[in-house]
Amino acid sequence: MDNEIDIWKDGELAQRSNDKNTQAQSKVNIRWIVFIVGVVGIVCSLIMDTSISSGDTRVSNIGLMQQQQNILIVSGLTTLIGFFMIMAKAKEIKEIVDVSDIKKCPYCAESIKIGAILCRFCGKDV
Repeated sequence: MDNEIDIWKDGELAQRSNDKNTQAQSKVNIRWIVFIVGVVGIVCSLIMDTSISSGDTRVSNIGLMQQQQNILIVSGLTTLIGFFMIMAKAKEIKEIVDVSDIKKCPYCAESIKIGAILCRFCGKDV
């Protein structure tokens, strides 16, 4: 009966770890999407034509120039937000516990990290 409880605990632990990995992967995708959308917005605003034809010549349009400026500002902020989200990814990935890094304490049968010298549950040397 105790083995069934330990297996269930380990299964729950493995499920929690897999859920965290899935959440982290989806956040990584969102981070990259935000960053890429910002970069594309910057490129589009820089190649945007802000002049209109007036007879034989082209004249700068202040309204289009303001629109270009607004797109550039919003895209720049979006790029920075995406960049900082990507940089924060490393910290979150380090916090995720991998199931392969876990073993059972021989005394209390609780799940502990492989590199543990002392069990955090029973306090005995492993």
